[in-house]
Amino acid sequence: MAATKKKYRVYLLGKGNGCYAHEYSKDFMGETWAVSKKQATSNIHYRIRKNHEELPQPLYDSMGYGFVEYVLVAEEA
Repeated sequence: MAATKKKYRVYLLGKGNGCYAHEYSKDFMGETWAVSKKQATSNIHYRIRKNHEELPQPLYDSMGYGFVEYVLVAEEA
């Protein structure tokens, strides 16, 4: 039996590490139907790459105290 698809909203989340340890931004990237959060983020990542775009690269502190990493996160709609 196939898994039931659910509707997910996917966001680009800026997660800080080190001295920047908090969420910096949460931007809506789109909605998709998927069987898991992992598949939902994969679907949106595919759409981004299909448009010849990329996710932002991590932003590093020049002193090495921390950085901000950007990841896709999915939430059930």
